[in-house]
Amino acid sequence: LLQIFFMFLTVSSFALFYYFAVPHVPGPYLGRIHQFLIPAHIGVLYYSYYMACTADPGIITANNHQSYMDHYKYDNLLYEPKECTTCKRLKPARSKHCSMCHACVGRSDHHCAWINRCVGVNNHRYFFFFLYSLIQLCVYGT
Repeated sequence: LLQIFFMFLTVSSFALFYYFAVPHVPGPYLGRIHQFLIPAHIGVLYYSYYMACTADPGIITANNHQSYMDHYKYDNLLYEPKECTTCKRLKPARSKHCSMCHACVGRSDHHCAWINRCVGVNNHRYFFFFLYSLIQLCVYGT
């Protein structure tokens, strides 16, 4: 639901912007280059949002379980060997079982409702790229 809300919010904002502001873009304050920069910023935002929403967060399966166990070692201070009560496998260090995704996620950060996925080892960069492009667009618009 939040993904639909985000798309509605951005599409309606861009539609209002194009209706009211774009006719005035080659004006006294903005040069012609902004006719190309504005759609580029919007395209980067949607691309980064798509990548954050579709990239695998690092779901631990029976096939890749050993590689996560080898990559993230236990320090016996913060991360101790435990078994996931749901998956019935030994949890690699820095992994968590997400009740929303119904899977263990490697180097799990959190479950983000805006992208409807966990943020983990494989999609961390896409999530930060999405946040960066959103902030960059807001600053550019301001």
